[in-house]
Formats: sequence, C-alpha cells, structure tokens
Amino acid sequence: MQPTTRRLLSLATTVVVMGVTGLQAGMPPAVADIGAALRYVCTTSTGTHEINVRIGAFAPPAAVVGQPVQLGTTEVTVELPAELVGETSGAEPAETPAGDVPPVGVQDQAVGFARLDVTVEQGGRSRRAGWPDFALAVGEQRDGIVLMTGHGVTPPVEPRAKGVPIRWLAGHLTLSLSGAGGERTSVSCSLKKTAELGRVEVRGHRTTASPGVPGSTPSSAAAEEPREPCPEIPPPGTDPNYAINETDPGLKKILDDPAIPSGMVRVPTSGYVDGLPFCITATGFANVEKLGNAVPVSVETQLRRGVYSYRPTNTLSGTNRTEQFGYVLSDAQPISATVLAFGFMPTRATSQAIQVRPPKGLEGEPKTGNLRLSGLFNVNRPPNAGEESELFARAYIQLRAGDASVNGVPLRLGDDCRSETTLFDAYSYMGDPNMGFVNATDGQTLQLRDLSIPAFSGCGVGEDLSPLLTASISGGANYGRLDAGRWCNPRNGVNCDEGGHGPNPDTWTIEPGGDITATASDFSVTGGDSSVSCTQAIAKFHLDAQHWRGIFGLARVEHVYRGCRLHMAGGTTVPIDLKQDGESWIRGTSMTSDGLANLRFDGILLDAHVKTDELDCSLRLGSVWNFSLDPPPREVPTNISGAYSSQTGKLTVPPSQIIVTPSTTCAIPGFTKGRGVDRSGVTFELDPKQRITQP
Repeated sequence: MQPTTRRLLSLATTVVVMGVTGLQAGMPPAVADIGAALRYVCTTSTGTHEINVRIGAFAPPAAVVGQPVQLGTTEVTVELPAELVGETSGAEPAETPAGDVPPVGVQDQAVGFARLDVTVEQGGRSRRAGWPDFALAVGEQRDGIVLMTGHGVTPPVEPRAKGVPIRWLAGHLTLSLSGAGGERTSVSCSLKKTAELGRVEVRGHRTTASPGVPGSTPSSAAAEEPREPCPEIPPPGTDPNYAINETDPGLKKILDDPAIPSGMVRVPTSGYVDGLPFCITATGFANVEKLGNAVPVSVETQLRRGVYSYRPTNTLSGTNRTEQFGYVLSDAQPISATVLAFGFMPTRATSQAIQVRPPKGLEGEPKTGNLRLSGLFNVNRPPNAGEESELFARAYIQLRAGDASVNGVPLRLGDDCRSETTLFDAYSYMGDPNMGFVNATDGQTLQLRDLSIPAFSGCGVGEDLSPLLTASISGGANYGRLDAGRWCNPRNGVNCDEGGHGPNPDTWTIEPGGDITATASDFSVTGGDSSVSCTQAIAKFHLDAQHWRGIFGLARVEHVYRGCRLHMAGGTTVPIDLKQDGESWIRGTSMTSDGLANLRFDGILLDAHVKTDELDCSLRLGSVWNFSLDPPPREVPTNISGAYSSQTGKLTVPPSQIIVTPSTTCAIPGFTKGRGVDRSGVTFELDPKQRITQP
C-alpha cells in the first residue's frame, strides 16, 4: 500500500465516524471557509511584539432558521517571535529545520493556551461565541519564529432570522504561556480593529442536506427541497419490522433490568396496544476515543411509547411506580461532511449509519430497538419502590462508509465498506424528588453509554483498506451526550415544528459561569400571628460557561439562611437555626419572549430547629402528600420558582405558600401541620452576574 493512500485514509476516518456516532447527522456539507490571517500586537513587561495568528475552520454553505450551525474542527496557529518565547520561558529556543520535532527543552518551556474572544453577529445583534481555550503545542521553528498550534470544537450557533448572514468576528487574544518551572505568563494581544473570520447565509426553512458525492456540490434547488413530515411509526401487529424485541439478549435486557417491582399489574395482561407515536430531534456531541476529539451529531428518531406498561395494582396507595415499554427506529440518510484534519486539510467523506436487526436476527424479526420509561406513578406522592425517573433505549446499528476525498484527491472505499453490527445504548436520568422531574415529552438529556465501534470489512478498491479503517476508528470507550427536543406527535401535530418534525431542543447559553452566590434579603414565612424571618437567604451553586446547555438539572444548590428568628404570637422572639434538609437543584423551565430565564429550585425542604428553655423541636416546611386514604400524610419537598434577568443579574421570586409538613414537632400558633403558610417574595442578586440566553 502506498504511504499516500494510508495518510488519506487516516484523514478520511475523521469524517466517516460522524455517521456511526449520530445515526443521522443532519448537518449540511461543509464547503465554505471560516478563517483569516490576523496581525496582533502583544504587550509584555519589556515591550510590544507583533505576531501572526491563523484561524481556520469549515462551515456549511448555508443555514436555516432554527437549525444549529456547527463549524468543523477549528485550528488556531500562533507564530511567536523567539524573543517573546524567551521572555516567557526564561530560555532561548533552539532553531530546528522546518517540520522537525523541536528540542525537548523548548517543548518543556513554551506550552500554553490561547483564548480568543469571538463574537457572533446577525442583523445588528451580537453575542459572545463562547469559543474554548485552545491548548497550544509547539511545532516547527525557523527564522526566529516558533509555531504553536491548537485545535478545538467550537459551540454551535442557531440563526435567528432569515435573509441575514451570521458573521464570526475575532477580537482580543490572550496567550497563557508556561516555562520549565511551571510558572505561567499571561500575554495580552490586540487587533487594530475587529476582524471578520467569515459568514454563512441564512435561509428561511428547514431543508434536507443533499448527500452528494465526494468533491461535488449539490444544486441550490436540491439543497432547498423541504423535508417530508416525520412519518408515524407503525403500531404493533401491522408490520413485523416494527415491534418490541423480546428474544435478543442485548435488547431484552432493558425489559427485565431493573426488575418490575411487586404490587404492579401488566396492561394489557397479554399482547400489546397501539401506544403513542412520536418523532424526536436531538443534537449534541460524541467523543471518539481514537480520534481524541468531539464530533457534533444530530439525530432524528421515531418511537412508539406504551405498547404495554405496568401500573400499580392499587393506584391510590400501592406501589408508586409506572413502567412503559415501546420501540424505536432511527431513519438515517447518507451524509457527506467536510472537516479539517491535520491542519488545514479539507477532508470529505460520505457515510451512513443504519439501524439493523440483531447480529443473529432472522428475516422477519423486528429491526426496531427497545424503549423503556420508568418513573413515579404520581410525582406528588412519596416514592416507595425507587425514586428515579429514567429512560432506556437500545438498538443495533451498522456503519457504512462511501468514497472519500482529501484535499480533492479521491479515496475509493468501494460499495460494500461497512462495520460489523454494534449495540447502541442510550440512557437518560429524568429526575427524582430532590432534583425535580422532567416530563419525557418535554425532552431530556441522553447519554450514549460506551459505544463500541467494531471492525470494518469490504473497504477498498484494488487493495483492502479495512484493517486501516479498523485501526483508525474501531474500539470502545466512546461517549456521547445528546439533548432531545420536545416529542412531536405526528398524529395530531402537538409539539411539532412547521415541517412536521420534532423541534430542536430547548438549550441555553450561560456565561461567564463559575462559582455563584445568589443573595436575598428579608426572607420570611408567616402563619397567622407567628412568623419565621431571616436577614439573608443565600443559594450557592456552580455553572459552567456553556453554549447549548440542557436546561434540566443545571446545578446542585447549597442553601444558607442567616439571622433567622421565630416570632411567636404573644410577642416572644427566639433565634432559630434554619437549614435545607436534603439535596436541592436548580433547573431552567423556559425562556420568556423578553429574555427572562425562568428558573426553579427543586427539593426545597426546610427544617427550623427551635431550642429554648421551654422548647426543643423542629418546624418543617415543604409540601405534603395528603390523600384521605392510607398511607397517612407524609412530607415531600417543594419547589421555588423565579424569573432571572441577565441585564440586572437578579432572580425575582414571587410570594407563594409553603406547607407545614406532618414531621413538624413544634406546636406554634399559626403553623398547623398540613396547612399552608405564606412565604415572602424575595430577589436574589447573583455574584458574579450571569448572562443566560437562548440558545
């Protein structure tokens, strides 16, 4: 085999793997350049230095409103003058011929990171792009210049208006360079004026990307052809291809594990019902272990939910659990995509991931995978047979790779290049009483658990390229994360977009992130002539700076109450210790049209310990399951909601009621077990202030 062929194949695998991780990667072909050669002026303690910075990525030729735009792998190359390297590392770099590996001393003394401030602009509105820090590695050196290069995956951008291009604008650059002793020097670099890296035109309707062939560009007419509405997956008994698989061990596992709790009955007692059909769009990333980077993916899945289920024998006081079962199918189309590999080498390949029958499946057996939804039958009742809400999905897939090209040079993989069959295992944790719950049809975050990419066969024309493809991609420990949008019901159009598909997920951009302290003054709870008051209510939590962040389960929260006192009817006032009992989480619920982020603290259960010469008791505040039949009333957590303004940095929580729980041991006038008392409205001020936008 020729070395050139081996190198081209290695490059092409970067693109081919997009199909195996995504089932259906809905990104259009990336053929438009994003990038520029920029001249920065950097300031150090000894003076100024001019440096050259090159930025390069690939982007789709056009975008549509509501469909994310994902750039290919972005490369940043920094040309550092030798004297600047010497200032930051404390040593003079040795010169090496172009392409040679630099001396060990230079590698030890001149590593670092590049942080580039990039703004995304569309129609006069701009926002930070949230590009990651690029880890820089030392490359070739000559003529007094040291090349440092880094790669990374930048966050997607969602167009907001048709007919107006999206522009990427480069701004300030910060270099963080470290020397042999581990000390780090920060170097600030500025442009004379903001520079445009590139732009993508925006169309008005969601379209299907033409699969194309390597080296070709689809016509504009084909590119703008609207997609057909998502079809309704057939119900059980109408087509043998669509059914629950109760024989394959890999698929059957989620039907039996976890085990069905006692005190439940199957509905129907035998056979199946039609259930409900849905179409779902999910977007996110997959980390491919052998490639060492993240691949953006987009998935459309059809499913049928509840073809049989388990519910409590006694729905009022029995096992508080429900189990629903169904089947799933991802209808993938061949995709062509271009990314950058090994620098500015445009690599284009066509691939298709198809859902298939199990490895030993017989003709006539279903090609669908299995689905299970597990959760509380009544989320307002205390759990008694597991408290988690979960989603499990399993299916078999196979990757088929088509021809590829690297920098315009064809690489023929043949018509039968495919992987062996592998198990696709997806899981979603959808909450518990302290975290709160997410309704399955509102969308959820899915984890792709240990996706194994198997060996390839049948690849190559005239020579067998399968072993190289296997060596470049195949293996385990691959991981993915997808955020699913609302579940579209194709039967009645509920939650569907204008094209009859599942909408993109509700995600937020959060910046700058970090450890956050939210402080409110004058928190109080009043019952009759008695009350509990605190001078401060504090919520501490951590948010990562992220783009396209799922809004459920944003962070675990530590609640702190200071200066708390109990004021009893009759005029007695005593200090108390008010604490949160158990875990609490903050989540997003929606974004208003005027840009307010609706947030909710879940798992709120307050314990006020009262200790005086006469009293040693607890006042418990939360919610209650108070059905008139057995079991007796029991306490459960409640939640507190508010609206956050990115402009003011304040979270405004309106007044509401909170319940005195049955676990209360204090006898305080106005605070009666099972009754509601009035919680005051408060305003939390976040430090540091966060900017929360959609997407």
